[in-house]
Amino acid sequence: SSKLVAVPGLVPVRYPTGNGHRNGNGNGNGHRNGNGNGNGNGNGNGNGHRNGNGNGNGNGNGVYETERIEYLGEIWNVKPVLSRQDLKDEKIIRDHELRSWMRRDTDDLLCIMDDNTIITSQPDSPMVEAARILLSLHHRKPMIRPALPEIVRGIRRTLEGSEEQIGDSVNQFDDQFETKVSRLFTSILDTAVSRNASDIHMEMRGDVCNIRFRVNGQMLLYDQITARETMALGNYMFNAEARKGSRQFVTYMPLSGSMDTEIQGEKLVLRLSTAPDIRGVDIFMRIWKPEAYSPTLYELGYTPMHINLLSEAVTQPYGAIVMSGPAGSGKSTSLTSILESVDPTLKIVSLEEPVERMLPNVTHVSISTLTQHGGWEHLRSGVNRWDSNISMIGEIKDRETAETIEDLVLSGKLTMTTLHASNALSIPARLEDLGVAHSILYDPNFLVMLVNQRLIPQLCHECRITYDEAEDLDTQTRYRYDQLFGKETENIHMSGPGCFECGDTGIIGRLLVAEIVMMDDTSRNFIRNRNVIGWRQHLLEHGWQSIMDHTKQHLFAGEVDPRMAEQAIGRFDMVDSVTYDYAQHVQPHGEASS
Repeated sequence: SSKLVAVPGLVPVRYPTGNGHRNGNGNGNGHRNGNGNGNGNGNGNGNGHRNGNGNGNGNGNGVYETERIEYLGEIWNVKPVLSRQDLKDEKIIRDHELRSWMRRDTDDLLCIMDDNTIITSQPDSPMVEAARILLSLHHRKPMIRPALPEIVRGIRRTLEGSEEQIGDSVNQFDDQFETKVSRLFTSILDTAVSRNASDIHMEMRGDVCNIRFRVNGQMLLYDQITARETMALGNYMFNAEARKGSRQFVTYMPLSGSMDTEIQGEKLVLRLSTAPDIRGVDIFMRIWKPEAYSPTLYELGYTPMHINLLSEAVTQPYGAIVMSGPAGSGKSTSLTSILESVDPTLKIVSLEEPVERMLPNVTHVSISTLTQHGGWEHLRSGVNRWDSNISMIGEIKDRETAETIEDLVLSGKLTMTTLHASNALSIPARLEDLGVAHSILYDPNFLVMLVNQRLIPQLCHECRITYDEAEDLDTQTRYRYDQLFGKETENIHMSGPGCFECGDTGIIGRLLVAEIVMMDDTSRNFIRNRNVIGWRQHLLEHGWQSIMDHTKQHLFAGEVDPRMAEQAIGRFDMVDSVTYDYAQHVQPHGEASS
C-alpha cells in the first residue's frame, strides 16, 4: 500500500507503507535489510537497524522515518537531511520578521535556514506552504528538503537558544512589528467605518494588494499595499485576533472566522473570510455593529402593505417565515426589526452563528457551542424541549440547519430564518435542495410566509440628473426604457457626476425593495406541481406586488437609477414577462447601438 503526500510546489508522490520491512524476513519494524525480528508495534517511529541481524527497538506506524525521508528525497531529487552533517550551513535565517514568525507559529514543524532552505519532517503541512509564500514575498527562492524530526527539533533548540541570547532586541522587534501591523489594520478599519462601509476587500495579486470598500453597495478603491503587508495583516487577523473559525492563515484554501474590535468608541464584530486566487488571495471583512440603532420595518423601507403582512405572519402559532436575498441584502437586520416588534410577553429563542445583536427580550444561543458538545441531534432535541413561542435560526445553509427548521415547525413552533435565494418563489426549491422533503413544502403546517429583499443604490439629490440629461445612456438602452416606461421617463433620474454630499459617488444610501408571499392552499398546490411560472402569474392576477413593482415606485419617484436597479433585481422587461421579446434588439431608425 502507499500514502499520498502533497507537497506545496511539488507533484504529490506516494511513499511506501507496510509492516516495517523494505526487504527481509521478520515481523516488526526493526529492519530495512536483514533477518532479525523487530520488537515494536503501535504508533510511533521505528529506530531499528538499517542493515544487519539485530533487533529493532522502536514502535512504528508501518513506515521508518528514515526510509520515508530518504524516499521523498529521491522523488524530489533533493538530498534529505538525515544528520546535521547533511546541512552545509546550520545557520538559521537571520531575517528578524521570519525568525519571529517561525518561532511564534510553527512549533517543531519546520525550520528556515539562512540559505532559504525549509527543512521539515511534515512537508504536507499548511505551515510549509505559508513559509514558502513568506520567503517568496521577501524575494527569496525557497527550497524544501525533507528532514528527520529529531534534526528539525535540534535546530529549533538552537533557534530558542539564540533567541534567549538575543533577548530583548528580538522581543523589541516583535513588539515593533506587531504594533506596525496593528496600526495598519486600525487605520484601514477606521477609514472604512468613517465612510460607512459595509465590507472591506483586500485583493492580493502578485506583489501588490488593492484595498476596496463597499459603500452603499458600490466597490470603491481605498488604497494599495504590498503583498508582504497583506500577509502580515492576514496573520494578525486569523492567528492573533480571531475568536472563532480558522486560526491559521494560509492562502491556498478558503478560511472563515470572526473577531471583536473597537473603533471610534464603537464596538464592532468582523466576519472574516478568504478566497484563494491563482494570483494571490482575497480577504473579506464584513463590518457588523452590534450596538447600532435597530430601525423599524417602516424605516427600513417596507411598505405599509408589507408591514401588515409581516404583522399578520408573526401572530401565527406555528409555521416557517423565510427571509431570502443575496449576501449583504439586510436579511438579518430585517429579522431583528421583526423580533423587536413582537409581543414582549412571548418567549423568543434565537440560534445564530455568530450571535450578532443582543436583544433584551430574546434568548441568544450560539449554534457552534451546542454542536461542539453533542452535535446537531443534541441541538435539535434541546431546542424542542425549550419552552419558546418563537424560534429563530440565523441562516439555513446546509442539511443540518434545514432539518432543524423542519423539526421546529412540525413540532408546533413559529420559526423564522434566512436563506440565500434569488426571489420569494424560489425559496421552496432552495429548501428542497438543502434536504427538506418535497411533501413537507406543501404541508399546510409548514410554510407561512416567503420574503425576498434586496438593497438598491439611492441617488444623491444634490447631483442626480434627469433622464434626458444622461448623455452616457446608450441608444439601445434608451430605446428600451422609452418603450417600457413611456411618459414616466419624465420622473426618472440618473446617477450624476458626484458631489461633496455623496463623496463624489453619486450615491447617498441604499433603499430596500421587497416582495412577500402569504402562503395559502392555492400557492401550496403550485408548489406541489412544481409550477413556478403559473404561481407567479396567479399572484400577479390577484394584486401581488413583486419586488419589481416595489422598485418601480422608487424609480418613478426619482430615487434610483434604472441601470443600477437592474443590476440588483434584473431587467425590468424580463422578471414579470412570460415570453422573451426579441424585437427589443431591432435598432431604432437603422441606428447602431453606441
